[in-house]
Amino acid sequence: MGGLKRFITRFVLALLFIAAFILATENSDSVSLKLLHLETEAWPVSWWIALSFFLGVLVGQLISNLNRSLTRKSGDTKALG
Repeated sequence: MGGLKRFITRFVLALLFIAAFILATENSDSVSLKLLHLETEAWPVSWWIALSFFLGVLVGQLISNLNRSLTRKSGDTKALG
C-alpha cells in the first residue's frame, strides 16, 4: 500500500510540474527581478516560474529529509506518519 501511495504522490507532482511548465510557457515576456538594490538579468517569466517551482520542491524535500533523519535519531517514530 505504501508503494501505491508513493507512486500516486509522485505521479500527481509530475503532473503539476508539467502543467505549471506548460502554463508558464505562455508567459514569454522577458522581465528582470529587483531585490532591494540588486537586479537580475532579464529572463522570460516562464523561466522564473519554473525556477521558483523547482527550488520550492527542492527546499521542501530537503526539509522533509532533515526532519525525517532528526526524528529517527531521536527515536520518536510517531512523527513519521
